[in-house]
Amino acid sequence: MNSERNVRKTLVSALLLCSLGCLFPGLSLPILHLSVKLDLSAANLPVSGRYTLFEGSHSLLEATAVLFRKGLGWPATLVLLTSVLLPVANIFMQGVSVWITEKRMAVRLERACALLSKWAMTEVFVASLLLAFWLMDAQRFTDARPGAGFYWYAAHCLTALSAASWLAWSRADR
Repeated sequence: MNSERNVRKTLVSALLLCSLGCLFPGLSLPILHLSVKLDLSAANLPVSGRYTLFEGSHSLLEATAVLFRKGLGWPATLVLLTSVLLPVANIFMQGVSVWITEKRMAVRLERACALLSKWAMTEVFVASLLLAFWLMDAQRFTDARPGAGFYWYAAHCLTALSAASWLAWSRADR
């Protein structure tokens, strides 16, 4: 029973390290490539052709910095808190709660993790944003593609959820 518990602890720790390893490229690589174009070829104007109005991509960290520079501190702080600080804190506390020997402290950390998890809704926000770009009825004017950061952040989310599930399963044995 003890060796099985150690295997679970090791598995949870490996998943948490993998999640942390995926989080940083997920935050620093472009999450979305967006281009907005104007097509005047079908218009009855003296100027015709296809013109690019906007083309760019940002990572979550770059987007947060842009929000701060534009004076939008509240949304920038919210993104920074929910996409960087809370996930890192949650991964750290889950890791400590796996290996800590004092049961009372482990239970407190697990409760704190459960509370933090409710606030870490960036995954839903990012998915909603991407779906909005992909599904908006302006497809002939816009082109939105996921960047590498999107896939890294998705991997972070999946491994963090897997670790939390394994941790919950391990808790049942305590």
